[in-house]
Amino acid sequence: MGLLKTQNYLETEPALRNLFLANLNKIGLSFENKVKVRHPLDVLTNDIGLDAIRTAVFEPLKGLKVVSYYGCQL
Repeated sequence: MGLLKTQNYLETEPALRNLFLANLNKIGLSFENKVKVRHPLDVLTNDIGLDAIRTAVFEPLKGLKVVSYYGCQL
């Protein structure tokens, strides 16, 4: 299960969140949900920007046949 999906469950399912917190408490841990889970593509696009990435490319992949595989990452 992905981190974002897990975070969503903990925010929207009170019974699951209570069970989760109770189990963490049993082993002396806690969870405060202070971290914003983000996908690397979100960071690249919105924080760094496509123009900055373009200027950092020193060896373009022109002429190569490339296949992307995102799998469970998206």
